Amino acid sequence: MQFQDLEAARSIEFAGAILPWNYAVTGSDGVRMVYTICATPDLIPLLQIRPAVGRTRTRADFDTHTVVLGYDYWRSLWSAG
Repeated sequence: MQFQDLEAARSIEFAGAILPWNYAVTGSDGVRMVYTICATPDLIPLLQIRPAVGRTRTRADFDTHTVVLGYDYWRSLWSAG
């Protein structure tokens, strides 16, 4: 959906946005780039994302240091150790 598609909308129930963000993470196996996104609080429910384990972030989590890990990254943490 493009922003122009919203012009005819009478109301919007949810909206979300993302900002790509990359980090260099240093560990015992060296340095690697971690590709992340910073998401607005309503994006996860809007996309109906369901975690395989644990939970997604809620509005209460947004000013805290909590993250949601993707499966591939989570697996890489276990195989690195």
